[in-house]
Amino acid sequence: MKYLLLITLCIGRITAFAQNDKEFIDQYGRETSEDKASAYLVKTYNPTDSNQVEIHQYQLNGALLEKSTYQNFGRKTKIGAWQKWSGDGQLILDAYFNEKGNLEGTARSYFEDGRLRREDHFDDGKLVTGKVWDDNGDEIAHYPLLEEVSFGSEYMDWFRYLGKNVKYPTQARRMGIQGTVMVEFLIQKDGSVSNIEVINSPHESLSEETERVMRLSPKWNPQKIEGEAQVTLMTIPINFRLAQ
Repeated sequence: MKYLLLITLCIGRITAFAQNDKEFIDQYGRETSEDKASAYLVKTYNPTDSNQVEIHQYQLNGALLEKSTYQNFGRKTKIGAWQKWSGDGQLILDAYFNEKGNLEGTARSYFEDGRLRREDHFDDGKLVTGKVWDDNGDEIAHYPLLEEVSFGSEYMDWFRYLGKNVKYPTQARRMGIQGTVMVEFLIQKDGSVSNIEVINSPHESLSEETERVMRLSPKWNPQKIEGEAQVTLMTIPINFRLAQ
């Protein structure tokens, strides 16, 4: 029997639609129980567009930390205002994404004492002008406001890696087992992969193969906000398909 391995990628978590969902999360954004949480999310879905959700992230004491809107939360496509606050309530980031998910207009960031740190102007994701200042108020060389998680130098590099390294398990192939493995993991600040966990799988052998390949993964390019690397939660569906 010949077989075909199909691989797809998305970032985030697939969530059932509801109004004003509350979800407790740990320091890495993974859903957890209230007693283990470091923050919580409140999700409000647009009643006229089921793909659009507004996310408010709060400290456990109720202080607002972040506000953003996603057109597709599973793929983390931001639209509209994106704002972040420090733990004591100081606005530290104020930016806007257009309907295509690209930065648009003026984006500003601030030091925790309220002083301006950055002012960028975007046209459909393209930086038009931008200035960045250091803690002393001196202008410094410009660097990007936001750099998303990526693998390699181009989008297809991750698929090439999987296509080269994933081996369809013999047991699953003989039994005619196919389906999607959902694997969750963290991209650390240095780009390394950790905390690998299969959260849904049609068969143990497919889970084991997915975990094996994820453990061998080269380093990713971590997400950066204001030039600072972030630990990022990822969820990747890998589709195993048999072809007659």
